Amino acid sequence: PRTVRVIVYAAHAADRLPDDARAVLAGGGVTVLLHSPRAAHCFAGLVDSDAVARASIALAAFSPAVAEAAGAGWARLDIAATPTDSALLASIGLSCDNGVCAEESE
Repeated sequence: PRTVRVIVYAAHAADRLPDDARAVLAGGGVTVLLHSPRAAHCFAGLVDSDAVARASIALAAFSPAVAEAAGAGWARLDIAATPTDSALLASIGLSCDNGVCAEESE
């Protein structure tokens, strides 16, 4: 047997936030879902370099490592109980079934 390595996707860090994204983030009331420490670190850097207040943005992190990479100062920081998309969404009060999401009742 022979193993062949094939890259099926690549993620490249942006140099700056798109104007529309910066405006939405600065307006508050937004929760950003972060799946990896790299994404969290890059996102935090973009927010800081574009002078968007961390305190206006809530985060939901896939794991404690992702939350640590994002750093402090966010409006809110929720961490998934387990590293799954369902747990990530549940951490912000959403329940999804077959692509349809709704707020969880308390």
